[in-house]
Amino acid sequence: MNNNQIRTLSKVLAVIFAIVVASCTPNGEIEQAIAPTAHQTKIGVLLPLSGPAAFVGNNAKNGIQLAYDSLPETQKARIDLIFEDDSCAAKQGLDAANKLVQTDKIHFLMGPVCNAVIGSTADLMKENRIVYLSLGALNSNFIGLGPHHFSLHPRTRALIERLADYSYDTKDARILAILYLDDEFGVESANYFDDRFTQRGGKITTQEKFAKGDTDFRTQLTKIMESPIDGIFIQSYGAPLIAQLKQMDELGLKTQIYGPVTTQDPVHIDGAGELADWIIYPYSYKNTGELAQTAFENGYLNRYGKEPDIYARTSFDSFNALNDALNRCGDESECVMTHLSSLTGYRGAIGSISIDADGIGLMPITINQIEAGKFVTIG
Repeated sequence: MNNNQIRTLSKVLAVIFAIVVASCTPNGEIEQAIAPTAHQTKIGVLLPLSGPAAFVGNNAKNGIQLAYDSLPETQKARIDLIFEDDSCAAKQGLDAANKLVQTDKIHFLMGPVCNAVIGSTADLMKENRIVYLSLGALNSNFIGLGPHHFSLHPRTRALIERLADYSYDTKDARILAILYLDDEFGVESANYFDDRFTQRGGKITTQEKFAKGDTDFRTQLTKIMESPIDGIFIQSYGAPLIAQLKQMDELGLKTQIYGPVTTQDPVHIDGAGELADWIIYPYSYKNTGELAQTAFENGYLNRYGKEPDIYARTSFDSFNALNDALNRCGDESECVMTHLSSLTGYRGAIGSISIDADGIGLMPITINQIEAGKFVTIG
C-alpha cells in the first residue's frame, strides 16, 4: 500500500471514529445517529394586544395559541410563532411588521385584524411576497390585495348590509342616526349602512363621528336627539361603546341600537350591564352543531373560562388552514397560496368555510342580539 492510499485510509477511519464517538451515550452504548434539528417555519402574528381593540386581539391570540398547542409535538417543533402588538394603530403596526419581516425573517404572517394596520402594511407584505391571512372583516379597498393575501372573515360590506336590511325589513326602522369611530373601518361601515338603508327607502338624520381616545360623547348624542329616530347604528366597541351606552342613559336617549360584529364580547356586558341589552348586530357564525365546532368550543371554554368570539374562531381556523398548507408545501409560498386559494367547504370552528376568487371568506351571516346578558341569534 503506497503512502497516498495509507493517508486516504487514515482519513476514512478518522471520520468513522468521529461518527461512532458522536453517536455514543455517556454509558458507552452506541445509538442511532441523531438527525439534525429540523428547519423551523417562522409565522409572525400581528394583533392589537393593547389599546381599545385589545380584547379582539387577545381573543384572536387565544384562538391561534389553542390551535398551535393542539398540534402533535413533531409539528409544533417545526413552527416558531412570533407575536407582535400593533395596538390597532397604522404606524405601530408598520413598525412591528417591519421587525417581523426584516429582523425575524418570517415566512408567513397571521394578521392584522384592524383595517388601519392592514392598509399600512399591505405594501410591505406585497414587496416581500409574504403570504398572510388577515384576521378581521375587510373594507372594500383591501379586497384583492394580491394572490398572497387571504382572510376567512367575510367582507365588511356584507356584514353591514345584512344589518341594514334587518333593521328595515324586520324591525320596521325608517329613520335612523349613525355614530361611528373616525377610522377606516368606522367611516366605511357608516357609509355602507347609510347607502344600504337609504336605498331601501329609509332616512339617516345625521352621521356623527368621534375620535379614537374620546371619552365624552354627549355633544354627538345631543345632536342625534334633535330629531325623532327609530334607532342608532353605532360603529363602536370596547370602552367607547360602554361609555356611549352609559351617557345615552344619562341623557334619557332610549332607542334601538344596531352595532358591529365586535359587539359580541363579554367586555360589553361586564362594562355596561343591562344597558347593553337589545343591541342588534351582524355575526359571521352559525352554530350547526358540527363536531369541529363543539370540540373547539369545549376546548376554548376549558382553557380560557369563557365562550369564544368570532375572532377566536376565525384565528383558530386560519392557523389550522395555514398549517394544513404547510404540511403539504413546507415553506414554498406558491404552493401555500395555491392550497389556500382552493379552500372549499373547510370544516372548522366557524363551520363550513370557502374562499372566493379574491381570497375572502364565504360563510353565513346571522343577526344576533344581547338579551339579559346573553348573546342570542335572532335572524
